[in-house]
Amino acid sequence: MNTRHNDKNLLNSIIMKTDRIILTGILLLCMPVLAYSQSIEDSVTIRIGGIKKNHKDQTEIEKATTGIYYRFTQKVYKEKDLTTLSDTFLLATGNSQSVFLDPYFKDNMQRWFKANMNQARKANKPSVFEESLEDIIDLRNAGTDHVVGNNGEAVQIYKNRTSLSVTSCLTHVINGGKVECVQQIPECQQWLLTDETDTIFNYPCKKATVNYGGRHYTAWYTSELPINDGPWKFFGLPGLILKVEDSEQFFIYEAFGLQQYDNAVIVKDKDDYEKCNLEQFNRLADKRRSGIPTSFLYDGCVHFVTIHPYTYIPMEKEANQ
Repeated sequence: MNTRHNDKNLLNSIIMKTDRIILTGILLLCMPVLAYSQSIEDSVTIRIGGIKKNHKDQTEIEKATTGIYYRFTQKVYKEKDLTTLSDTFLLATGNSQSVFLDPYFKDNMQRWFKANMNQARKANKPSVFEESLEDIIDLRNAGTDHVVGNNGEAVQIYKNRTSLSVTSCLTHVINGGKVECVQQIPECQQWLLTDETDTIFNYPCKKATVNYGGRHYTAWYTSELPINDGPWKFFGLPGLILKVEDSEQFFIYEAFGLQQYDNAVIVKDKDDYEKCNLEQFNRLADKRRSGIPTSFLYDGCVHFVTIHPYTYIPMEKEANQ
C-alpha cells in the first residue's frame, strides 16, 4: 500500500472540494440576483445581517432600500504559488447605515452543523481532535465520508455614514465567542476625485483614489446611484462605489447585481461582543478564514482536523485605528 500516494490523493480531494465551496460565488453569478432571507417562513420581511435564527435575538438597525452584489477576487498563496479566489458579497444599504456581508454564510454554516450532527448520530465513540492531516492518513477510507466546513466569510461590516463609524463583527468564532472592532476611518473622507471616466456595470462612473491600511486604492463611483456607500469599509464618495481595487490588484470588488428592497431591514445579533482593536480583530479573522475545519467518520468515531490550504494576504498592512 502506497501510504504517501494515498495521503496526497486524500489531501487533493479535500482541497478540491474546498475550492469548489470557495468558488460557489462564481456559479451563483449565473443565477438571478437573490435576496438574502434569514428563514423560509420569513417571506415578508427580509432580514439582512447576523446569524441568529430567532428574530427576538436581533436588533433592527434600519430599513434597507438597496442591495448591491459584488464579485470579490483576491490573490492568495497556495503553498508558494499565487492563485486567485473569487466570492460573492452583498452590501445592503439604507438611508444612513448599511451592512456588508457574505450572503450565503448563514446557510452554509447551518448545513455544516447539520452534517456534523448527522455524523455524530452515527458515531458510537467519543470524538477525536487530530493535530494534523498526517495523523489520520492511515485511516482506510477516511476520505469517503468527510465534511469540509468552509462556510464562507464570517466577518460582517456595519457602517454608520452619519457618525462615520465602521464596525466589523466576527459573527462566528470556533470557540463560540464574538468580537467586534469599531473604527473611525478618516481616509474615507479624503478621496482624491478626478475627471477620469469609465463604464462599470453599465453605469457611467468617475474615478477616485485613496490610501488606506498601507495600500493605494482606486474606486469608480456613479452619481446616477446617489448612495454614499461601497463595498467593504469604503464610503464617502458622491455616489455608489461600483468597483474598487488596490494598486497591486491583489483585491478587487466589482458590482454585478442590483436590487431594490420593498420590505427589508438591516439587523444585528444581540450579543455581548468583546471589543478589540483592529490588529487583534484581523488576527482572529485571519485565523478563522485560513483554517478550514474538516471532520471524518471512521470506525464509529468522528475525527476533526483543520486544514490550511491557503495563506491569505492582509488587506490592511497597517492597522490604523
